[in-house]
Amino acid sequence: MTYTHHCIGSCGRQYTDTDPDAYYCEPCRENRKAIAAAVDAKLASRPKREHVSSWKAFEEAQAQTGAGSMRFVRYQ
Repeated sequence: MTYTHHCIGSCGRQYTDTDPDAYYCEPCRENRKAIAAAVDAKLASRPKREHVSSWKAFEEAQAQTGAGSMRFVRYQ
């Protein structure tokens, strides 16, 4: 059984499908995939930042100042 729907995107094109629910038409679906690929490419090219836990920052500060000193670590 085929159903006739209007695209839920901004184009409002009419299309037929075997699914009873309305979705994006084929051109809108391809456009969304292209936008998603462009966003993924931008995110992949960003420089990665290393997250340093509070405990690791504390241990690194202890190694720099010496284990016997009573220096406090500034938490940011």
